[in-house]
Amino acid sequence: MLPSILSLFVGKRRKRAEVTIGRKRFSAILSVSTAEKALGLGGAKKLGNDECMLFVSKTESRIGIWGLNMNFPIDVIWVGENMSVVDIKKDLEPCICIFCCKVYKPRKEAKYVIEVNKGIVSRFNIRIRTRIRLKIPNMR
Repeated sequence: MLPSILSLFVGKRRKRAEVTIGRKRFSAILSVSTAEKALGLGGAKKLGNDECMLFVSKTESRIGIWGLNMNFPIDVIWVGENMSVVDIKKDLEPCICIFCCKVYKPRKEAKYVIEVNKGIVSRFNIRIRTRIRLKIPNMR
């Protein structure tokens, strides 16, 4: 129910960005507003092999992620202002109970969070300090 209510505020067409992690390029679903961040990938049926979700914050912090209303497992990559990976969590499973979802936080502060399909981090050898490049459209 929560994802469908939030989708009223987010809309169907979300902005896109380009994310390059090492040598792998992704088309990113951009998540900037509070409603977009709360919805995340909740309710999505799948994420394409060349897709990711990119959460953008105004400042660095220990941004928490959970799998509420997710339909598939993901890997999560936290990126600092210096555009390098500061933490990674692999194989996060979905949860359906708002009171029993585990919240995953990075060890260091991050400005960006990238969610990719489970296995992407291992497949592309993404590690702490891996460099990230972003092409984000004008946010206005």
